[in-house]
Amino acid sequence: MAESKRNKQREAFRRQVSQTWDDAQVQHRESRSEAWEGDRAFDVTPPPAPSELPPTIPPAEREFSSQRPKVRHPVLEMVRDAVRRDGFTHPEAGNFVMLPKEFGAIISLETKAVLQIVYHIFCETIGWADPNGRAGRREWVQLGHADFTGVCGSKSQGDAGVKAALQKGYIIRRPYGNSYEYSIRWSERKERTQ
Repeated sequence: MAESKRNKQREAFRRQVSQTWDDAQVQHRESRSEAWEGDRAFDVTPPPAPSELPPTIPPAEREFSSQRPKVRHPVLEMVRDAVRRDGFTHPEAGNFVMLPKEFGAIISLETKAVLQIVYHIFCETIGWADPNGRAGRREWVQLGHADFTGVCGSKSQGDAGVKAALQKGYIIRRPYGNSYEYSIRWSERKERTQ
């Protein structure tokens, strides 16, 4: 009984929304046909009406999503929009990360969570200027669950990304107090003989 009542309420809401949408479309068409008055006058003629209107879908068959559109990280969206508008920051301006060539394979083949975790550790280690560190960069960074959740968007993705990155050998960790420090696992350099 309750399910039938909910279905009736949903149908009534869908009809109301579809009617509101149809009304908005009609008002939009009417507002576009009005002429603008000013210094320059243009003749505005509405497009010819089609002889045959496309068939309308009955309100019962229209699909509506009850979910709001997912908003990702607002700061990251602002950065993305700035890059689209202005381009990337040039390395001469600072704040850039030099990535090894092998990282391209990680981008192509690994899951998004693993990629986000490894990239975040790159940014926090070699992307961090430390005058006392090796080559002016730090090699270890203390990170917690909140950092990984923020990077991946959810606790489960953050945990899965860290676990997979550790198991696959992209990163290493060591205990530090009540937490852990993370670093990129670098290949051993072969000494060059001259």
